[in-house]
Amino acid sequence: MATAKNATPVKGIKVAALQEGGRYRAGRHWSKEPATVPVSDLSGEQLAQLRGDALLVVIDVDIEADATA
Repeated sequence: MATAKNATPVKGIKVAALQEGGRYRAGRHWSKEPATVPVSDLSGEQLAQLRGDALLVVIDVDIEADATA
């Protein structure tokens, strides 16, 4: 049985809006509270929209396997 320590992290992004009330982009609402999303859940176009939006903070992260369970 594999443990979480042996699992490969999933590539993701952490997204937070800079403005009160959040921001709609890439078919989702993003609030000021950071949200972590696996990159595999987004199309290339959605990822480009998020990265290109000056009113969103987008940070690349590794999502640990036990965090997605």
